[in-house]
Amino acid sequence: MSPRPRTRHLLATLALACAGAGVAAPAHADLPPGGGDNTPPKITVTIPPSPWEGWYPGPVDVTISATDAAGIEGLSYTLTGAQTGGDHSDFEPLNLTISQPGTTMITITATDTNGIQATAKYGVGVDLTDPSIEVGGSVTDGGTIRQGQVRTLTYACGDAPTGIASCAATGGLVSGGAVPTDTLGAHRITVSAVDHVGRSRTRSIDYTVEMPLLVINESPVIKGAPASIKVGQTLEATAGLWTPSAERVTYVWTRFGKVVGTGPTYTPTAADVGGRISLQATGHRDGYADTTVPFTTGFVLVERGDFAVGGPTVVTGSAHVGGTLSMTRPTVEPAPSITNLWTIDGEEYETDSPWLDLTAEHAGKTIGCVQIFSRAGYVDATSPCVFPGGATSVVVPGPTAPGAGGGAGGSTDAAWSVLAPTALKGKPVVGKRLRAVLPQLSGPAQTWTYQWLRNGKPIAGATKATYKVRKADRRRKITVRVTSTSPTGTVLVSTATPKRIAR
Repeated sequence: MSPRPRTRHLLATLALACAGAGVAAPAHADLPPGGGDNTPPKITVTIPPSPWEGWYPGPVDVTISATDAAGIEGLSYTLTGAQTGGDHSDFEPLNLTISQPGTTMITITATDTNGIQATAKYGVGVDLTDPSIEVGGSVTDGGTIRQGQVRTLTYACGDAPTGIASCAATGGLVSGGAVPTDTLGAHRITVSAVDHVGRSRTRSIDYTVEMPLLVINESPVIKGAPASIKVGQTLEATAGLWTPSAERVTYVWTRFGKVVGTGPTYTPTAADVGGRISLQATGHRDGYADTTVPFTTGFVLVERGDFAVGGPTVVTGSAHVGGTLSMTRPTVEPAPSITNLWTIDGEEYETDSPWLDLTAEHAGKTIGCVQIFSRAGYVDATSPCVFPGGATSVVVPGPTAPGAGGGAGGSTDAAWSVLAPTALKGKPVVGKRLRAVLPQLSGPAQTWTYQWLRNGKPIAGATKATYKVRKADRRRKITVRVTSTSPTGTVLVSTATPKRIAR
């Protein structure tokens, strides 16, 4: 703002003509009595040129002097206004400095030797204040603007003592105009203000232009929005709707904030049981910043899964002393760990083998079985056994007495049975050898064959009386199945109690 017109006019009027050169201001007085020099002294004020109508941007030095044909007898001045004080001299020029901000009036009196006086007034303005700059609008200093967004900057400059000579922004941006966003990266708009005496101030606004975001019209979600899901089932995400359309969408599946999978689908595992699965999706398009949808609506609770069991466990083999019963598991998805449980007269038999060699101890007893399927993250599934003919159990008949139904001498094989089962000797340690101890039979055998088993399954090539324990056997059960054949061709099978191999 400019000073009030009255102040400016006063300074312009009171400033002596040609202020920079210093011009005397004449004064008028009556002729002295008796005649003589009646010309008043000539007062001269020496001061630097004013930048604007008697105003200066800082302290200014002033020299006051006077001349007269009759000689100067006295010279004095008085300061009023912003700065006060005064001084006088008999003949020397007077030097002073106007340093106080505002308008100061210098009142000068010169007297010659005849007593004739001259007076003059000289106004000096001192502006020590830089202009002020006020900024506003929707642009934020240090903020971010996406390309395509409109952000405006308003600004105003002011200066109380001398007013504003110029107020402008970088690039000719007018107050209230939109700041440039054509170029990505850091930008600065500087507003500069200069007052009439040359004092100046600048103020800068910094902002960063980034690529625009995709507009999310419809957020990607988990299809069906299930409240829960079981291990082994699959969650699937939608792509959502974007403007402009996303060229691709990436997905992140999380459990309690921890990333557990990526891609448009996710199948929970055992580790997810009891947790809640959520989905994050990010849209991508060239020329646009990646735009992320933080979370879908709701979270999906993960529960234990169920096995798909293709039918019952089928038992094959002959239910007689010397025979072997064998479990054949159905198809099971996913692949489980299997526990084989045989029952004898309703009591569990301590073995995990899918084979049961029937001995004389089993004669007259009821045999049943089940298989239990287990896997981490799944509910255990029990598969009852089905015996030949569809029965859920089978009774092992007792031995036939010698001579019965076999002619005069009877059949010696009819009562041929295992008196003591096969056993194992040796340490169940990797690198050591286990040896099969032949079963005790009620009659002599003509041949013996061996098959070593790991967790109930045959080990390829392991068909000798001894077996060297391997690394693959660690933490697994190893046993041997011995098949005995009588001279007449009757077969007895006996399996040793398994030994678990140490780590």
